[in-house]
Amino acid sequence: MSDGRDIIEPRDPEISEKSEIHRKIQQYIGRRYEVYLIDGRIIRGTMLATDKDANMVFNQADERWTNPTMPGVRNLGQAMIAKKYVTRMILLPEPKIIKVEEFQAALTRAEGAVEINGTGEKTEEKKEESKETKI
Repeated sequence: MSDGRDIIEPRDPEISEKSEIHRKIQQYIGRRYEVYLIDGRIIRGTMLATDKDANMVFNQADERWTNPTMPGVRNLGQAMIAKKYVTRMILLPEPKIIKVEEFQAALTRAEGAVEINGTGEKTEEKKEESKETKI
């Protein structure tokens, strides 16, 4: 019969200090990059991981072309890129986080449009203004 103790006793995990290189690499993880490849593609995404050979894994990645005859963006999701295909990498600026109210105000100013009340409909006072301009 068991007395409530675990049969397998946990061991103290070995504490290993990270190397200087490992600490330097850690600063790149979780940041957004634009990676230029030798075939003319540009991959944008958030770096998730890298290995000892500097191969990289990106999340929320998309693909673009430097060739103007190939316009558009293709969503890739996750992408693994081998170091041997990379010509350069550019750190992208962090996206600015704004509140919904600020976004709606900026949208209204930019478009000269009506305010949105959360349902996608015009607010009452704006509806009255639009009726007046139609007459």
